[in-house]
Amino acid sequence: MGGAAMKVLGALTGIFLVIVVILSLLTALTSASASLANGVANAASSTALLTSQCLSGFMVVVALIAGAGVGVTAYRFVSGRQTHQLPTPPAAPAPYPFIQVQNPQATRYLPAGNQRLPVIYTQEKAPAEEADSQDILFRNWGW
Repeated sequence: MGGAAMKVLGALTGIFLVIVVILSLLTALTSASASLANGVANAASSTALLTSQCLSGFMVVVALIAGAGVGVTAYRFVSGRQTHQLPTPPAAPAPYPFIQVQNPQATRYLPAGNQRLPVIYTQEKAPAEEADSQDILFRNWGW
């Protein structure tokens, strides 16, 4: 009886090992098919991303070309209209004091004894008193 029990126990152990090997092979096959499906999904995602980036780059180039065309057209339109301008109005008076020189003569380094130096007139007010300058300095300070 001892030999038959050992044969049954060996057969059961063999069957158990075959089942374990088959299950491990099935697990490996499932993992490989999941990895393959993941790779296919990644490839599709990468392809979609690459296509999207190429399309975006193409649209940027098209927008630049269209913008350049619009800019050139606008420039030609504006420059064509500027050729028929009205004459410019006379210049406005200068905001700074105007200096007039009486009897301008040729410039020399040192005047001769019989020559007069030019006289300069400015359109400035008479020097203000000290009280006036303080009023100007502290105007709108809330005092």
